[in-house]
Amino acid sequence: MQALLGYARGGDVIVVHTLDRLGRTVRETLNLIHDLHQRGIGIRNLADPFRIDSTNPDDPVGLLAVVALFGQMERT
Repeated sequence: MQALLGYARGGDVIVVHTLDRLGRTVRETLNLIHDLHQRGIGIRNLADPFRIDSTNPDDPVGLLAVVALFGQMERT
């Protein structure tokens, strides 16, 4: 993960199976997504109930918290 984050550049899109792969808690996941957004790096998930593509300005990124919460709840 650290190698990926160090290698990613603006315009890249990181594709994950589910958002819970990005962090252990909702806060950690949202902080990472925010940091990546600030660097111009998008996130796209494949298997969560809501598909997220942070590179698409019309995408409901506000649902990220809900999806990340579901991931945390499943682990708990």
